[in-house]
Amino acid sequence: MTKLSISAAACCCLLLVSAGTQGQVVYDLPKLIDTSDVVAVAQVEAVSQTGSGMVEIPGGRPVSAHFRVATLRVREVFKGARSSADISIRYTILYSPGGWAGGIPAGYTIRDTLTPNSTRIVFLKSVGDHYEFTNGSYLSIVCAQEAPSGAEPSDTLNRVLSRITDVLHSASTPQQEKAEAIWQLSAVRTDSIIPALRTFVQSDVAHKDEFLRTGALVALLEHKDESVVEAAASELLGGSAAYWKSNLLFAITRAVPPSRSMPIIAEVLTGSSAQMRASAAVAIYQTNSAAGIPLLLRALDDPDPEVTFAVMQGVGNLTQSYEWRPKSTEPDADWFRCLNHWREYRQRWNHGKL
Repeated sequence: MTKLSISAAACCCLLLVSAGTQGQVVYDLPKLIDTSDVVAVAQVEAVSQTGSGMVEIPGGRPVSAHFRVATLRVREVFKGARSSADISIRYTILYSPGGWAGGIPAGYTIRDTLTPNSTRIVFLKSVGDHYEFTNGSYLSIVCAQEAPSGAEPSDTLNRVLSRITDVLHSASTPQQEKAEAIWQLSAVRTDSIIPALRTFVQSDVAHKDEFLRTGALVALLEHKDESVVEAAASELLGGSAAYWKSNLLFAITRAVPPSRSMPIIAEVLTGSSAQMRASAAVAIYQTNSAAGIPLLLRALDDPDPEVTFAVMQGVGNLTQSYEWRPKSTEPDADWFRCLNHWREYRQRWNHGKL
């Protein structure tokens, strides 16, 4: 493990919707709705590529791009009025074989969520005699294929949220889209989604699917729902030690104070999974609480070097002794310099000399 992997562990909640799902999450859904002329449920009839080339992004840097056109069959309108049932929209997908240092430019995306025959929620603006996507970063978001059977909310935001929530209970929706729905609900800063997520956690689908159950618990914790802390702790300490369980560690530290989160993390720090122990060490120092120092010091001699690396990084941060954080897990002079320092520090700590 390197210093970069510690940062990756700290951001592991992004793993709930993997790159393979082609999911898309809108982080300011109310703004996207407000700036759209049309918000609608649409079936993607067809997608074709019209060419490839270069586009100029902010800053003047040319980037490779695919140019596509999608034909959408509008099935239901939440906001605005459609000019016809079928709408053709041109859009751009960026690609870069060398990666994306600095992030994806605003207004663009590298993911095409417009899969033919899928049902999605789209956000459009009227430009002259045609439509464009309101924000090129967000082509569409997940939506239940089935129309709702009961009365729907009157306002657009809650109608959108209702259709996203329906995804969780849809028998025809695959796991990856349910995960996308959970992540989208987590990103919306309204407590109105909490009852729906609680209901899902108690559902048969969640009981049978550890991945989705974990995702829903993380989403509830991101909304500061402390009622699920014990369920999250049970999930962490039981079942599998899948990498995405680490999401719960970081969600718990953000949802509750260290006095409540630290005992849970301490148990994970002594568990059987080295990957989870390393994540627990990261979660401890992210609390920025001195109560985590003795926990990290006790884990200093962990048999896995990646855990020891995370421990030394953590105690170095908590004590602001940044020069005693190793640069890598390589057993070189720098590694043993830092390790010996923290062993001596632990001895002084245990004898009350600090």
